[in-house]
This record gives sequence, C-alpha cells and structure tokens, in this order.
Amino acid sequence: MKYLDAEGINDVALKWNQTSLRADSLKLSSNAIQSWVPSRYETGCRQVGQKRFPTQAVQAWKYQEQDKACGWALGDETWSVPPESGLPALFQHILDANDLKSVSANLMDIASSDSDLENDWNIDVKMLRMQDRILYELFPRGSHSSSPSILLESAAAVLQVLRSGWGNNSDVETIIRNLVKLGVAFFPGWPRPLEYAPLPPPIQPTLGRRHAGYTPTLVDYGVYVERRNSFLRSPRGRVALFYGGIVGRLARLVLSDFEDLACYDPYEDVLKSGVRVEAARDGDTILWHETLTQDEVDIICGSGSHLSLGQKSSATEGGQQLKYISWWPTPTAFWSSGLNTGWWNSNCERWFVKRLRDMESMSVKLFTYAEWKNKIRYNTLSRKVGMKNDKLAEGYLAAHNRVVH
Repeated sequence: MKYLDAEGINDVALKWNQTSLRADSLKLSSNAIQSWVPSRYETGCRQVGQKRFPTQAVQAWKYQEQDKACGWALGDETWSVPPESGLPALFQHILDANDLKSVSANLMDIASSDSDLENDWNIDVKMLRMQDRILYELFPRGSHSSSPSILLESAAAVLQVLRSGWGNNSDVETIIRNLVKLGVAFFPGWPRPLEYAPLPPPIQPTLGRRHAGYTPTLVDYGVYVERRNSFLRSPRGRVALFYGGIVGRLARLVLSDFEDLACYDPYEDVLKSGVRVEAARDGDTILWHETLTQDEVDIICGSGSHLSLGQKSSATEGGQQLKYISWWPTPTAFWSSGLNTGWWNSNCERWFVKRLRDMESMSVKLFTYAEWKNKIRYNTLSRKVGMKNDKLAEGYLAAHNRVVH
C-alpha cells in the first residue's frame, strides 16, 4: 500500500477526523498553540535539574511537539503542519470537547446543520447493543435481502462510510473493498434463519514451546511464515482481512486477491463457528459474522511460548512459568499503540516494511505483550485525539434521528 502524500493526508484529515471543509483554512492562534502542548511547558521557561531554557527555545520545542503530534494523529510523522494551518486548533478542540454540545460547528461537521453529513445517507444505520460493546449495522438501501450488512465498532468509521458515499447505488461490495484496503476493522453480517445451528471452531496447532533464553533462528522464522501463509490461504484465513490493523495487513501481505476474497460469500461451517449478533434483520433471520479463534490469531502474529525462569507456578507440569512472545504485536497491543489512527496509515506501513526486512535478515527480537506495548507506544497524545474523536462520533450517531436504536 502506498504512502499518503501531503495532499492525501489533508484529505484524510478533512474526512476521517470529523472536520468540515472550513477547518483547514482556519488561522492558528497563539492560544491554540499554547494549549496544544502539555501544560507544564506553557511557562516562559522550564527547569530541568540546574538547566534553564529561554523562552525562544521553549517556543521552538512547542512547535516541534505540535507538528509531531499532528503528524502522528494524521498517520504520517514525516508530514509537516503548514504555516497557519487550523489542524492543531482542531485537534485541541477535539481533546477539549466533552460532548456534542461543546463542539464548534465551525470546526467539525458533526455539529453543523448544513454539512454534507446532513444530506441523504442512502444507507440504513442501526445501533446494536451487545453484552460488552456497541455495533453499528450499515445496510445500503435497495440491496438484496441476501446481501451482507456491514458491522462496525468504530463510530468514526461509520461516519467515514457515510461521508465517502461508498454505499450509493446499493453497493455493499464498494464498502467492503474500501474498508479492507484502508485496514479498518469490520465484519460482514450475514442473515441466517433463527434455527441456524452453531458449530465449534476447529483446533489449531500452536507454534510450539522453547526453553528459557532460546533465540529464534531463520528456520523458526521459515516455519512461522509457512504456517501463517498456509492458514491464511485456507477457508478460514480470509476472515483475517476483516480484523484490520496488524492482522489485516498480514492477510493482505499473503492474499494478493484480498479485495475479491473479502466480497465472497462465507463458507457455512466457518460462519457457524462465528458470532451470532443478538439482533435480527427481520422476524425470520438473525445476523452472524465470521471470527477467528485466539489460536488462529496467534498463528498469524507468530505467537509462541517459552519456558521462563523465575517464580514457580502451575503454568506447566514442572511448575515453570510460560512467557509468550511473538514476531508481530498482538491485535490488542497494536490497537492501543500510537500507530493506530483507525486505518492502516503511512506510519504503520513504514514500520511494517522495516520490521519485515529485519525479520528476513534475522536482525530482530521477539517481544512479549508488555514489551510490544512499550515498543510501539510512540505518540500518546495523537492516540488520545483518535479516541476522543471516536467518542464524539458515537455521540453524534446516538443523537441522530436517522439511526435506529
């Protein structure tokens, strides 16, 4: 996937980050600059040990941190904020907004009564409340009753679909293709009879166990790649395309025809071992979506276990602890990192390509979940912008009269 250039980043900023076309033309005030950086740097100078930094140096640091946070929030750390850009003010506004009432219509289209979002969506949107999460079901009007709907957890992703017009002309496939290419997490929801019988998922062999202190070799890497690719090319493998993030990217690495595969009907035994969504499209059907088991996700990410020295436990028969390490970060570690903006961005791709090359030359280490979280934390402020942005989008959909609850 190609990197986004400056023009592409601007387009992403305007669409994905909930802005209207007016936002990027706003002038950046000195107050916005001051509030964008952490408050402890807002004094004329700061003291670290016995060193004192003059106001000019602090101001230069502020601009650097502002540019860095903006670049990470947009998914490209190499992108420089143009002079007088309104994006820092926009992102600070997102961070400061508590709810829709505190959102400015001059900055965000979700607060504007005359934005494109208020035009006809041509897509029915339903909010489904499950046990521990909210799902949004999107179904283009006029689609055939046997067509899948689109199930999304991210409210910001829902607004991206609505803004982009992908569902026009009753076209579910266009939505699926674009979400897969962007690396957004979603699932096609398939209508099935109420008596549709579930099946247990298959048991997948793991990558095995090694002794404490073992250093993986090129042979180990080759075994991992062969096992991963074999699974991804199996009937259950295409489900990884819907996971987005690192799992979706690894699937796109292996499956060259991933757009077409994502649009195929599911294998029935794969769907039956998936998830039943507790909401029916009508009185005779209920929605199901495919899913992967934890062992299958571990195979894709290359997760294995080592016997670890340390405190005795009941983790193994010998009372030794198990230490789980992986070639790639787990989905949980990835989604909580600074790489995550909701789509597979330029930062993600640069990091991915470098890690892949380092693996092939065996100049890498494998990490635990905690180590991966620390390794790919990057810019935490940009991650907060994304989380708050999604929360505001959730509030917009919850309050909109066109969303069925």
